[in-house]
Amino acid sequence: MALVFIHGEWEFTITSLTARKVNVVDNDYTGVATINIVNGVAHLEAMHCDEFTSIDARSFKTLVTQDLKLENYEFRRYENGILKTKNGIVK
Repeated sequence: MALVFIHGEWEFTITSLTARKVNVVDNDYTGVATINIVNGVAHLEAMHCDEFTSIDARSFKTLVTQDLKLENYEFRRYENGILKTKNGIVK
C-alpha cells in the first residue's frame, strides 16, 4: 500500500521517513533512523541509537502496522558491531 496524497495536479508518494528518539518533544534526540518503504515493505535502516529497547521496537512496529497500515517490515541495525536483521509479517 503506497501512501499517496493528491493535491491539484500533483501526486505525492511517501517513500521515506526519518525517525528521531526523544524523551520530551523539542529536546535533543538520542537516536535516529531512516524508514524506507519499498514495494509495500518498511525497511528500518541507518539506525544510530545508544540504547534500542523492546519499547522502541514496539513503537516502530506500531508505526508500520497501525499508522502506515503496512503488513511487512524489516529491522536492520548494528549491535556490538554486528548487523542484526529482523523480518516481520503482520497477520
